[in-house]
Parts: sequence; structure tokens; C-alpha cells
Amino acid sequence: MKECIHRALLLQGPARCPKADSGQSSRGKRCRGLRTQRACSLAQGRAGLTATEQKALWAAGVREATKGVEGERQTQRLWTPTLDPPAALAWLSVVLVGVKRPYSAGSVARASNCFECEDLRLVQPQCQPASERSAKRAAKGAQYILHRALPYQSLAEALQDAHYSVAFSRWDT
Repeated sequence: MKECIHRALLLQGPARCPKADSGQSSRGKRCRGLRTQRACSLAQGRAGLTATEQKALWAAGVREATKGVEGERQTQRLWTPTLDPPAALAWLSVVLVGVKRPYSAGSVARASNCFECEDLRLVQPQCQPASERSAKRAAKGAQYILHRALPYQSLAEALQDAHYSVAFSRWDT
């Protein structure tokens, strides 16, 4: 027989599962100390801690993670690429010419992020997508691409280091 999932995951010792001793489980099934399909609530939390203690431990971890250089709490954290592997399409750049609507730039940033293309260039933008709320909302997790997007004065300047280029435009009706 397999040992109880509660003991295997939490207790890491020879003691029997506390839920097995009480004969209760979160789904109303009886725990017999054997591996069940569904782990009870004890397996999802930390053993021996109340809900208040778990919340306090989590809050302390958040405060530690958002601590600044001098111990002050940071309100915003910028994404840093040092811990991530290089993007799959790091060599590819997306160039938008004359962006009028901020949410257009945000949705292009989101689509670029889905394909791991992190270089967005804006040629003569007519708005500031990095500071517009609608662009940030449309980006949904790719806001760092909007903040990295560099404005250029001409298309030739934006494409100076490109070997190939492909252009798309909307249909005029």
C-alpha cells in the first residue's frame, strides 16, 4: 500500500496522518491513511499553522520581497530580465508607424509578448502608450514591452540595424 498523501507531503516523518486519525477529510470521505485521489485541506496549507498565522507568514514574505535598497517598501517593481532565459525571438523587432490610439500599441505589445518578441519600436507616435491607461490595460502582462518601446523620428532610423523588413497596413475602403 502507498503511504498517506498527507504524511508524504507535509509531515515527512513516521507519524500517521492527523486526518487519518480523526477519520475526517475535507470532502466528507474517510481518510484511512492511504493515498486518496483528493488531498484534504491539510495537504494544501502548512501543517500546524492556523489561517491567521499563514496569512501573517505570507504578508511577511511579500514585505521582504518588495523591500527597497534602504529598507523602504517599493510601490512598483520594474521587470528585470536577469533571471529569465533569453526570448525566443529576441532578434525580431516590431515597428509601429504613427500610432494614434494607445490601446493599439498595448495590444501589439501583448501579441509580441505571446511570441517572445520583446523589441517594440514606435516611429513618430501620436500618443504616449507607456503612460496611457488604455494601453496598459490592453497590454495585460506585457507592460514592460510598452515601457521599453523606443520612439524614433523616421522609419529608416528604426530599421537601420534590420536585415529584412516586412510591412503591413490596413485596407482603405
